[in-house]
Amino acid sequence: MRQADYSDPFAGIKALPRLPKLTPISNARMGGAAGLVKFMARTMIEQRSLKGDCTETDLRMAGFTRAEIDTHGMEARQVAMRAVREAA
Repeated sequence: MRQADYSDPFAGIKALPRLPKLTPISNARMGGAAGLVKFMARTMIEQRSLKGDCTETDLRMAGFTRAEIDTHGMEARQVAMRAVREAA
């Protein structure tokens, strides 16, 4: 009787590197400035609904850098205010 061959057929193939797990902030960064502004505005709205305000610390905890906050913060604030006004 013939012996079954259970060896690994992929033993000689090099495995592909693992892809990094994307976080919401990394997804926003891939969208460029518009993606960052949109995600920052969403974060501001969420924080305001949870605790009444949104501070720079809240944005830093969400993963934004100080430079991103300085560059896109005012525009994100305007987008957030417009979204809240339209939802009301």
